[in-house]
Amino acid sequence: MQRPVRWRYGVLLSLLLCRMLPEVSVALPIVVIFLRWGLLDTALGLIFAHLTMALPVAAWVLTTTFSGIPREVQEAAAVDGCGAWRTLILIILPLALPGLAVCGLLVWLLSWEEFTLATYLTLGAKTMPLPVYYYLYQGNWFDTAVAATLMTVTMLILSAFLQRYLRETSLAGMMR
Repeated sequence: MQRPVRWRYGVLLSLLLCRMLPEVSVALPIVVIFLRWGLLDTALGLIFAHLTMALPVAAWVLTTTFSGIPREVQEAAAVDGCGAWRTLILIILPLALPGLAVCGLLVWLLSWEEFTLATYLTLGAKTMPLPVYYYLYQGNWFDTAVAATLMTVTMLILSAFLQRYLRETSLAGMMR
């Protein structure tokens, strides 16, 4: 069941604060911390770094998605005998699927186009994302074409897969 949270938007705005700062001012402290923790040039370090940039956007999208589900739907499920977990799994998550798909696509795009952190955190080719690899090791026209094709095809496949979940009228006609 949804519970009113008094400080919800304050927390969301504080999360968005790191997106309001220039990426370099966020990247340099992250590099120093990851250097101390031994996460520099590791996949886990790159995941954590991308998470710091994508989490605020994901929190904002998911808060809007879940607050858009009418409370009456949850109350009707409780009246019909659904517990909290069953309501979440059988009712709330299917209704939130379009918002989850949008959130996944936005986070993927943010991570895919993130360049500053990836440049600072990757030292070798083993953890280097494709756009950074392409930037650092530009070769002949064939290498450029292969890199551009890989980046484009990846985005097309992901968009085609998630498009079936992106429907505008998912909650239309639910409540009278």
